[in-house]
Amino acid sequence: MEQAFSVMAADGPIDEDDVQDYIEGRADPARASAIKAWLARDPQRRQEVEALVAQRDALRAIGAGVLDEPVPARLLDILRPGGGD
Repeated sequence: MEQAFSVMAADGPIDEDDVQDYIEGRADPARASAIKAWLARDPQRRQEVEALVAQRDALRAIGAGVLDEPVPARLLDILRPGGGD
């Protein structure tokens, strides 16, 4: 986000931490609903959040295949007792 902000919602202020939780899917349903309503009223912030969601998706896509790869034997050896000696 370009600048710090805080806006009031029915259940309290919405700040950058709330928006990050929303983007990452960590916001509870009531909070996510309040953030969605706020974004519907603020097109500029909605565009910023959409850009952050796109960035998140792109970063996840870059590393997606790595998570499915087997751990190299040399790294597993380090985890075994005496393997790091």
